[in-house]
Amino acid sequence: MKRAIIIGLPIFCILITAYIIFTNFFLEHPKFDKALLHYDSPRVQNRIITKLEELNIPHKIDRYGYILYQSADEKRVKEITEEIKREHPKALPSITIATDEHKDYFHSLLKQANIPFETRILSDRNNYRVEWDWKYDDEVQQLITEFYKGISGSRKPPKLAFSSEIEKEILLTLLNENNIPYKLIKSEAVKSISQISEVIEYDWPYYDEVQELSLKARRLMREKSEN
Repeated sequence: MKRAIIIGLPIFCILITAYIIFTNFFLEHPKFDKALLHYDSPRVQNRIITKLEELNIPHKIDRYGYILYQSADEKRVKEITEEIKREHPKALPSITIATDEHKDYFHSLLKQANIPFETRILSDRNNYRVEWDWKYDDEVQQLITEFYKGISGSRKPPKLAFSSEIEKEILLTLLNENNIPYKLIKSEAVKSISQISEVIEYDWPYYDEVQELSLKARRLMREKSEN
């Protein structure tokens, strides 16, 4: 009897261990049998995660940063991912700057910190986009704060005009959804280029976000007119 107990106890322990492994791995993990790549852009990665949470789509993040989800939600997840990737086409972190003076000032901050960068001219808006590697992003974000403090007293707040009432309605909705403060003011200067005499005025720290939302508003406006 004792011998049977001695032999049976290890077998029982092995069976219990196997059951625990089976229930915790083979039964639990297949729920998340699909995975999204870990994006180099934290901004894109975080937007996807936020959207999944907003839509209550089951998911989790593994230790490597991959977003795991269920195959039943594959179509919805892919649609969300493609939409967000279109909104954030930049592979590298960047800042958009509107004037030569401000561009030179930001360049000087980067050079003083020995941070390599590249600057491109945006032909669609006659602005500059300064890009840097992700490994310098934390340091550059601190420089951006210093940059905005440096230019805040040297230039009037940026303004943005509308091409139509539809674009105005869409853009204001996007600004409110993203909690970006702005003022809607009258401007005689835009009458020559637009039928809308109103423009939005906002603060410099929101410049990059407003420009991205402006492009999104124009895309949505075109899609709306086509339908």
